[in-house]
This record gives sequence, C-alpha cells and structure tokens, in this order.
Amino acid sequence: MVGTLQGSEFVSEMRRRAEAILRRNDNSFRVLFDLSPTAMIVVDPDSMCIVRTNSMASHLFGYSQEELLGRAIEELTYPGDPVVTRENMKELEKGSAGIPVLEKRYMKSDGSFFWAQISFSVIGEEGGKAELFLGSLIDITARKIEEEKVRASRAFYRMAGQSARLGAWILELPSRRLICSDEVCEILEVPLGFSPTLEEAIGFYVPELREEVREVADRCISEGIAFDREWQLVNAKEKLLSVRAIGEAIRDDSGNICRLQGAFQDITSVVEVNRKLVETEATHRALFEHMLNGQAYCRMLYEEGRPVDFVYLQTNSAFEALTGLKDVVGKRVSEVIPGIRESDPELFEIYGRVALSGNPEKFETHVKSLDEWFWISVYCPKQDHFVAIFDVITARKRNEKRIAEYVKQLETSMEGTLLAISNMIEKRDPYTAGHEQRVGIIAADIAREMGWPEEKCRELQLIGLVHDIGKIAVPAEILTKPGRLSRIEYDLAKVHVEQGYEILKDVEFPLPIAEIIRQHHERMDGSGYPRGLAGDEILPEARILAVADVVESMASHRPYRPALGLDVAIGEISANRAIKYDAAVVDALLGMVNRKGYRLPG
Repeated sequence: MVGTLQGSEFVSEMRRRAEAILRRNDNSFRVLFDLSPTAMIVVDPDSMCIVRTNSMASHLFGYSQEELLGRAIEELTYPGDPVVTRENMKELEKGSAGIPVLEKRYMKSDGSFFWAQISFSVIGEEGGKAELFLGSLIDITARKIEEEKVRASRAFYRMAGQSARLGAWILELPSRRLICSDEVCEILEVPLGFSPTLEEAIGFYVPELREEVREVADRCISEGIAFDREWQLVNAKEKLLSVRAIGEAIRDDSGNICRLQGAFQDITSVVEVNRKLVETEATHRALFEHMLNGQAYCRMLYEEGRPVDFVYLQTNSAFEALTGLKDVVGKRVSEVIPGIRESDPELFEIYGRVALSGNPEKFETHVKSLDEWFWISVYCPKQDHFVAIFDVITARKRNEKRIAEYVKQLETSMEGTLLAISNMIEKRDPYTAGHEQRVGIIAADIAREMGWPEEKCRELQLIGLVHDIGKIAVPAEILTKPGRLSRIEYDLAKVHVEQGYEILKDVEFPLPIAEIIRQHHERMDGSGYPRGLAGDEILPEARILAVADVVESMASHRPYRPALGLDVAIGEISANRAIKYDAAVVDALLGMVNRKGYRLPG
C-alpha cells in the first residue's frame, strides 16, 4: 500500500476525505455508488490507491471492502499488464472526455484473475486538479474466454485451410464480384484482399474450360443449382493447378438469390497421386493378367480355428490355362474341385497357416485331385487372405524322375566298373584280396561319423574300391613277395599312387578321384609320399582314406607277416594322431570303436 500516512490511519484519512468530497458533490451519488450493480472504486489521485468501494467491487476482487481500502491500483493489476498511472489521469484533469476504456486483467484474492472493462471519470475539482477519480469495472471474463475460443478456432481453421490448401469465397450479387479468403489468394498467388469480378475469376481457368465454368456459375446464380467440380486453372505465377470448386446459392428472406458462397481447394497433389495410382494399378493389372505363372487371390474359411475351405476372389488368365479351371471367382474351392479337402489336406494346412500367421511359404506338391505337380509361392496380403502364385512342374518332375533313374543306372554301372577293376587288381595281388572293398567301407563309415552327406560317403566308398588301381603297373612278384621288400622294390611299389593318378586323371567324376588316390599315402607332418604334402595341402577325402588304409592293412594278413589285429592298428593311429594322421579322422574312428563297438568289415 502507498500513502503519506501508514496503516489504519492512512485508510481512515483516505475514507474521510472521500466521504467529505462525495457529500460535498451530491449525497444522492453516494446512494447510487453503494447500490450500483457495477463494480465501482474511488481512487485517490495522489497515491493512486483505492479510498472507497462498493459491494460489487468487493465481490469482483474477492476482498472485503475494508481489505480493498488503501490498496494501490498497481498492486491489483495482473503482472505484466499495463497499469493505470497518475500520468494517465492527467488527461481527465485537463477536461478531456476521459482516458480510453481499457480492457485489463486484475488479480483476485485467491490468486486467480478476471478480465474487466474499466473506465475513469473525475469527481470534484479544486484549482484545476481532480479531487478523486471514479473507476467503473465491468466483468468481461466470459466474453474474453469466448473470444479466445473463437480466435483459437479461427487459427485452427486457417492452419487447416493452409495445410489442406482450402479456402472460401463469396460472390456478391448483383455486383458479381468475388470476396476471396486469404487461402484462395495464396492458391492463386495474388495479393491478399483480391476481389475480382466473376468474369475476371473465370479468366484463370484454362481456355477450354472457361465456357463450362461460366455455364455452371450462371445456373447457380439463376436457378440455385449447387455445383462441385474439378477443373484446371493457371494462377498468377503461371502454375498449372488442379482445383476443386464447390458452390451454392444463398437466398434472402424473400427467397431471391442474393449471393453465392463456397469453397475452393488446390488438389494438384491429390490429382497427381491419383494419376500415379491409376498408372501403377494399370501396370500391376497388366502384369497380373500377363504373368506366365498362375495367380489366385483367396479368402480362407475356418471352423474352430481349422482351415476348411477358401473362396476365389481374383485369378489371372494363366490360372485357367495352367489348371483348366474356369469361372472360379466367387466360388469355394470345394465347389470347383469336389473332394479336394480330403485328397489334398496339406494345401489347406499351408494356406491356412500363411493366412493366419502372415509368414510366406514356398513348396512343391502333387495335387492329387488335378494329378499335377505344382510349384507354389504363397503370401498373406491381409488377415485370413492369401495369394498363391504357382506354376505346373509336372513335366519337370517327370524329367527329374527319369534323370534320377538314369543317374542310378550310371552309378550302378560305375560301381560295377570300379568293382571289376578292384577284382582285376586282386587277381594280380591275391594276398590282399578284399582290401580295396574293405578300405572303401571303412572310409565311408568314418565320413558318416564325421557328419558328411550320404552322397559323399557313398562316393568315398567307390573311390576306396580303386584306391590301389596303380598296382597294375607294379610287377606281380613284388606284390606277392612273401618277405620284406628291398629298398628298390619298396620304391617300385610306391609308384602305384602316381600310376593310379595317371590312369584316372582324365576320367570325369563328381570328386577329384585321381588326386585323392594320389594323396592317400601322404601324411599330415609331410613324411608321406609321393610329394611330401602336409596339413591342409592334403584333401579331406585323402586323409580319411589314409587312416582307413592303415587300419585295414595292419589288421589283415600280408604275405610277409600275419595279421596284427585291430588293437595294434588303433594303437598306431592313436600314437600318431595329429602327427601323421588327421586328428578329426582319428577321433571319429576311435569314437566308433570305443563307444559304438565298431568292427572292421570281413
């Protein structure tokens, strides 16, 4: 609070002064002041403090009349809002009509605020100076709230209009002049406030459309026929735009058309997107119709969660050509192919699974009801639906079967040929009869233990049949000599690996059989022959054959010694594990013997 005196003395003094002034001016005024339905305050011109209030002011501010007395106007003003000061009041003292009516916010006792329309006037003058100022406050909070809602709404619609490139227009009659919203002006790229005549507005449209636009507008003016059209125009910046124009007639109280009003929207981007969509759809449709693969779009039908049928929604021309089924769209597959649910249940399981999970699948299947093989790729475009893209592969399957049979014949023939060669070798070395076959079997068993594919295991067994084919070039007396070989004889015997390579190097096999045979006497530490290869230089097949050959040879009878037995052979490869022999191969054989009770073939 402000004043020359302090506390209650100041308030009392101000009240006495105000009452004296009011009595001096007009006693009837005091009655009107106290009973006025408008909030009123009396302000001291020197301190700008309240010296008298009525009950409505007390109610408006939320203070008692006693609490308001002595409070400065500035203290009650909402923080940041302009304050009515002594300087503002000088205009009143000069005899002007008063300071402009203000709309301001004031604080209530509970910390909230209200909007008020406030105006001041002079009470009494002495020596050209106002004795008191009378303030009148009208609560306009509700109006301000509504104004804010309207302002926010207008801002929202303006933002929406700008975002949607949508504006409004009015055509006044009979002047035939347009009033355009800011959004319309922005679309046309003309100054805000642009107000063309109807004919000037029609001039924006492309020449071939102007007569149509004119006729539509004239019918709306004369007959009240509303319109909603899409046209093209060129705006002020010479940009070609697609627009949507909507209009309706407004009638006066007499029923006469007094003006047109409507909306105007730039739909250029929408039209362009739609054009591209149409082009894309046409392209996809052409691809769909001209695909060599059959295609069917279907809806899956379930009972208690189990797929029981499906409906054809769309098919392409290749569907009929590949299946022979006609006019299937809109029908259930159980109608088109009676009994298919029972004959081909796997189709329903796969299609139903894909339509539920959304996970695509590819598979080949023989559809028994059509007696055809199909390759099928199926995916789910939306829940409970699937698209099946397929091709008939019956001819391929038949060819594959014939090829498989032919390959089997070739394998049988090759096996017979290799067995004949093995028998021929044994004829030259009867003391090692069966060695090649047994080595092949042992090598194949080791490969299986190591997880090799069955096809490679079988090939390795066949290689074992001819791994000593080079012995054909070794003199028979060396092969059958009952005693130990001399150095020269041993060197001659070692030549069999190179001779085997030379015999088979130009023969086509799935595996490098000639090189495998050439390496089956090589050792991991480089101590083998004929080339002293070591480690990764030796083929995996040759490493397996090396172990199988050593184990079979040591466990079997030879012209120069009796059989040493499996235990001695196992001891040899165990002692030289990761030295001469591949560790993985040795471990596989030891596992077979020790854990599985493996015994050498007889």
